[in-house]
Amino acid sequence: MRRSPVMLGLFRTVKADGSEWARVRWAAGDAAPYLSRQMYQALHFAPPYETLPARSDFILQHEDFDPAVDQVEFAMSD
Repeated sequence: MRRSPVMLGLFRTVKADGSEWARVRWAAGDAAPYLSRQMYQALHFAPPYETLPARSDFILQHEDFDPAVDQVEFAMSD
């Protein structure tokens, strides 16, 4: 039996306008790298949005994550 891949979120963040977003893995395809909270929940990503770490906590825990590159991607998603 073939299992479908689990789409994973990395962290949650808030844009300047107050909208909530989830950073997802590139394996999410066209959805990557950011999804609105509503889309993240509608597509059944894991873990639940409420349990995703904040962006600042994620960066502290993952030394290989480049926040400068991520900010450029986030700004381009507007």
